[in-house]
Amino acid sequence: MTKKELRKLYLPLRQKITQDLYHNMNQNIHKLFFEHFALSIETKLKVHTYLSNNDINEIDTWDIIKKLEKNPAEICVPKIDVHSINNCVLNQNSTLKKNKWNIYEPHNCNILNPSKLDLIIAPCIVCDIQGYRVGYGKGYYDKFLSKVSKNAIKVTLSFFALVKSIQDTNPFDIPMDYCITPDTIICLN
Repeated sequence: MTKKELRKLYLPLRQKITQDLYHNMNQNIHKLFFEHFALSIETKLKVHTYLSNNDINEIDTWDIIKKLEKNPAEICVPKIDVHSINNCVLNQNSTLKKNKWNIYEPHNCNILNPSKLDLIIAPCIVCDIQGYRVGYGKGYYDKFLSKVSKNAIKVTLSFFALVKSIQDTNPFDIPMDYCITPDTIICLN
C-alpha cells in the first residue's frame, strides 16, 4: 500500500480507539520505551520528541517528557519554520502555543543543532518492517532526520503492528532504528 492509502486506513482506526484502550496502549508503549532505553543518570542525553496531539489520538509523548525531565536529559521539541523543523530546547521557561495544525510548539526557544541529539522520537501513523514510517505527508521529519548524527537512535511509536512494506518510499525517507508498539519493541536496523 502507498503512504496515502495507509493514512486513509490507519488514521480512522486510531480515532476509533476507546479512551480506556488508548490509556492502556500508551502505558504499555511508555513502559517498553523506558525498559529498553534505560536512560543513565550519569549521562545527560539530548532527546528530541514530538509533542503529541491527544485530540487525534496520537501516542502520548507528554508522559514520556515528564519522566525524562526527572532524569538529566536535555529535551528538545519541534517548531515548524516554513519547510523545516527547528530543534528547540524545552525547559521550565518554555511557553507552548498551538500552531496552525493545532500542535503545541515553543513560542520562543533556544535551538540545538540536530547533530547533537542522542535519541529522536518521531511521530508515526504506521511503520513497515524496513523501518520506514508513514507520517502526515509533509516530509518535515525526514528532512529533520537527515541532519542528525548517524549514531543517534531513531525511534517511532505506533499503536499498530508493522506493515510488510510501504510501496512509495523515496530516497529522502529516513528509516527508524526502533518501532515501539503496545506489545513489543522492534529493532529495525
